[in-house]
Amino acid sequence: MLVSLSVVSVTLAVLSTSVGAIPNDLAARKTSSIISSVSSVVSSIASSSVASSSAKPSSSSIKSSSSVVSSSVKPSTSTTKTSSATTSPSSVPTPACSSGQYYSTVAPVGCHACPLGNSCSGTGSPVPCPRGYYQSYTEQNFCYGAPSGRFTNVTGSVGACAVCCGWYTTQGTNPNFNTGDTIFKCPASAPYSGVGSGDGASGCATQPKGCTPVATCTQAASGACPTTTYYG
Repeated sequence: MLVSLSVVSVTLAVLSTSVGAIPNDLAARKTSSIISSVSSVVSSIASSSVASSSAKPSSSSIKSSSSVVSSSVKPSTSTTKTSSATTSPSSVPTPACSSGQYYSTVAPVGCHACPLGNSCSGTGSPVPCPRGYYQSYTEQNFCYGAPSGRFTNVTGSVGACAVCCGWYTTQGTNPNFNTGDTIFKCPASAPYSGVGSGDGASGCATQPKGCTPVATCTQAASGACPTTTYYG
């Protein structure tokens, strides 16, 4: 565009010089009119070029505007994390259940009967019965103490084991304190006792009581008893 304008300007200059050399007055006037028209066209083209250059936005302005729009649309990371934390399932309180039940957060979600060998208060998880205690029923909030002549060596027992032949427990001599987690072997001087003896050492005898004494008497980790199992 600039080259074209330069050519036109040179042409105008040549025409203007030539006008002075034309003797005919009419021809001079016509030539002058042509020069005037061409000058108007040149001015119009120049103005259009300036307007076009001023209207074209700079690439830096476009990039800057794009950054502003992008930053205003993009959500804040910290805001997103905060929102997620407020809706975390761990913040939801666990509902209370009836006594003898517990609340499960895994399917099926809700209140469930306390399982065998456990006690449940209605809040929290089932609590296994400790050594010396058992629970042979579901949906209970307590554990039974092993009665005289019975014992439990493991937690979570569903029944109490009868003490073995040649062994004894001391519940019968400690009515106010359960000692069902401990059993004793009769002494060598009186090695005999009946199955399920709970009278302490006094229950041991020098003569057989219908059974043969055993060397060991213990409940298996699975809860299985060495002899018979008592369910109360």
